[in-house]
This record gives sequence, C-alpha cells and structure tokens, in this order.
Amino acid sequence: MKFMKLLRFAIVSLFMVIVTIFIINEVSDHRMDEAPEPFPNNGASSQDAAKDPSNPVLNADRELSSNSEGVISNSQAPTENLNSALIIFTFDDGNESDYVLAYSILKKYGIKGTSYISPYYSDHQVKHKLSWNQIKEMAADGWDFEDHTYSHINMAKSAPEQIRQSMEQVNKAFTANGLKIPVALAYPYGKFVRETIDIVKEYRAQARLAYYADDFVDLSNVDLYRIPCVSADMRTEERLKEKERLVDKACSENGIIVFRVHCLYRNEVDDMGKEVVQTSSKLFEKLVSHCVKKGCAFTTMNNFP
Repeated sequence: MKFMKLLRFAIVSLFMVIVTIFIINEVSDHRMDEAPEPFPNNGASSQDAAKDPSNPVLNADRELSSNSEGVISNSQAPTENLNSALIIFTFDDGNESDYVLAYSILKKYGIKGTSYISPYYSDHQVKHKLSWNQIKEMAADGWDFEDHTYSHINMAKSAPEQIRQSMEQVNKAFTANGLKIPVALAYPYGKFVRETIDIVKEYRAQARLAYYADDFVDLSNVDLYRIPCVSADMRTEERLKEKERLVDKACSENGIIVFRVHCLYRNEVDDMGKEVVQTSSKLFEKLVSHCVKKGCAFTTMNNFP
C-alpha cells in the first residue's frame, strides 16, 4: 500500500514537472515575440557600432513613445481596386538571413520584400549582416532596400545633427553602391520624438513604426510618418495561427498589412547569428503560403501607398 502511494505521488510529480516546463517554454516564446525591437547583439556589431560617430547622445527628457500620439484608426476602409488583402513583408536590421532565407522563400512565390538596413554593418562587413554584394544582387532582382538609420541609432535619444548625419551617411552609402536613395525609414526600436519626424520629412517620404499591435493600414486615415506594422516574428504554430487569422480578417475587409520580421533561422535558433529576435523560416514560409492561397496581393514599401 505504501509503495502504491509513493508510485502515485511520483507519477503526479512527474506530470506536474512536464506541465510546468511546457508552460515556461510557451511563455518564454510569447515574450520573445512581444519584446521591443532590440539592438542587434552579435559581439562584433555592438562593438563596431559603439565606435561610430553617429551613435546617440543620450537625452531621456526628449523621448516620446512612437505610440503616444497620432494613433492610427483600426477601422479599415475598403481599398480601391483591391479584392483581397494587400500584404507587404518587411525585414529589419539587414540580417544575412534576408538573403539566405527570406529572399529565397519569397522568390519561390514571385514576391518581393523590403529590407530596412543600417549601412554601417555592410560598410564594415559585420558577421551575419548583409554584404553589399548580397544587397546589390537582391536589388537587381527587384528587392526593396530602405533606411534603418546608418548605425541603428535610437532616434529619440539622438541630437538633431546626429539624425541628419545619419540620413546623409545612409544616402552616401546607397549611392556609392549603385542603389537609389531610400524613400522610406523604419524607426529603430520604434522610438522617435516630434523633432525626429520633422527631420525625417526632409529626407524620406514615409516612416514605419515598430510597436506591437495588429493594426491594418487605413489609407483613408494614415499618417505616412507613423505607418503601422504587424510583427510576424514567431517560433510556434500557435503564433503562426494568430497571424493567419489576421490575414483572413484582412482578406474579408480588403485590408492592408505591413508585416515586420527580424532574423530568420533555418532549423534551430542562432543558426543564422545570435540576434535577440528570431523567427522560424519554416513558420514564415507557411505564413507566406497562406497569404498566397488566400489570393492576397503583394507590394513593397517603395511602391506604397
């Protein structure tokens, strides 16, 4: 009798341990997906960026959340001449996985994407970041490259002259490598202040946010310097299903979704570099396939709106 009680206790305890481990893994994965956009931390990049003259001068009093004003309406008016959802796939930080994985996945379906890059990494040949040769090959095939500041600065903590310097450095790097000057910017970390937008308007025609929400782009009520996006960073099937349901909703409403993705990995996390935010390439391809099957249209940020 005593043995049976011990056996039942051991079985129950083992079951509780397994359930606890499962819950912890699910919570950790969800937190990874919902984390703010981080500064890439792969050793070489962070050390190199610290030496760059365009790095920010901290001034916390000037900081303003990108989501604190000018909130874009979540109601989506039907888009003219669109019978389904319009999808734009964007990729932040200029990771090498844009070339190795994202580019090849989208190419299978005849889709072009948009990469927001920080040219400092390419200029200094930082490991696991896009090289100029890769960028040129993709651009020649119609891939869209846009501005993520020269060295991924926090624009809410950068002096106006540093933001202008960054813009000029990006323009110079693009033209030096045969690319057109960017028309779009994505705010690193999703951070900016009022003065930031005034400066960005001098150089770019639009700017994309980076907060975590599921807002469609409403062309009747969009601020082109606060374009909303939807995170497609994911490591679980549950997360994929959330994004597929959002696509279904967009299809029923003729909605527009700007998806945001960071570093893709092949089979295991970190196999394309130790970035903080990573996404399964297999799940990403499933999302792309779902969009195609639903009859979505696709474009890039340089063709939007």
